[in-house]
Amino acid sequence: MMPILLWTPSGCAWPESVKSTSFMQRFRDRSIAPDRTVIEIAAIYRPLGDGYINGRLWESANELFIDLERHAALEENGFRIGQLIGAPPNDLQLLLSDRAVCSQFIRSFTASEPISLLLNETPVPQTAYEVTHGKTKANVELTQARFSLKVGAEFTSDGRTKLTFTPKVEHGATTLPFRAAPERGEWLKTTNRAAKEYPELSWQVTLEQNQCLLIGGRPECVDSLGLTTFAQPASAGVQQLLVIRNCRSSIAAEIHQNNVEALLRDEKTPPLALQASMPVYRANPP
Repeated sequence: MMPILLWTPSGCAWPESVKSTSFMQRFRDRSIAPDRTVIEIAAIYRPLGDGYINGRLWESANELFIDLERHAALEENGFRIGQLIGAPPNDLQLLLSDRAVCSQFIRSFTASEPISLLLNETPVPQTAYEVTHGKTKANVELTQARFSLKVGAEFTSDGRTKLTFTPKVEHGATTLPFRAAPERGEWLKTTNRAAKEYPELSWQVTLEQNQCLLIGGRPECVDSLGLTTFAQPASAGVQQLLVIRNCRSSIAAEIHQNNVEALLRDEKTPPLALQASMPVYRANPP
């Protein structure tokens, strides 16, 4: 069964696992380490050009936290990013609870190990998009493409999480089975797919615990990298919107150092950051 995302005035919380395993048993099995970030991701699927996820929803978001030059480049390339202000609107809560249009999962990783958020599981046989850099436009054609966002994290001194997002497209071009490692004086075997990364379109956002980020494409930017990333395959007429919530806070280190047995004995409600580190089941996209 797909979990249903529950939102509270103080933020959003993921539901308990559908398994009968008790919270206390899962707490004994796993806890969050102080050097790991935890983010919750909800992928919402709506018809391309949907009025809500392309219009009214953004009235509740701050789109100007990125510097103006980078914001303009992202907009020109069809990306739309906004930091949600306050509690999620009621309409968004309804979408997040609709198993037919929303899939949800949790990712945990260290600052030294960036992850990829894959946006289409099945490679697209043929795709084409346009990348704009200043006055230069480049047309890109790829086979067996998989679109993703590379995500890195670091922590600020006041306990907030700084996330860095970089657009990335894996594709079917032939790559060498080995790569040079000059620092080791040898060649290493590699199994990575060929990929194009766009660091000139990367952006950063610093989130407090429970703060949410919206990431999507702009339907008006036809053939752009951003819209192509969030509307694959193009023939399906479906658009994707990501809602990402930061679960980690400065209390992560405190959780790691707490006396676990005392917490178990008192049966206190666990901190949200700890709840988010527990096992969940990933829902399949519709």
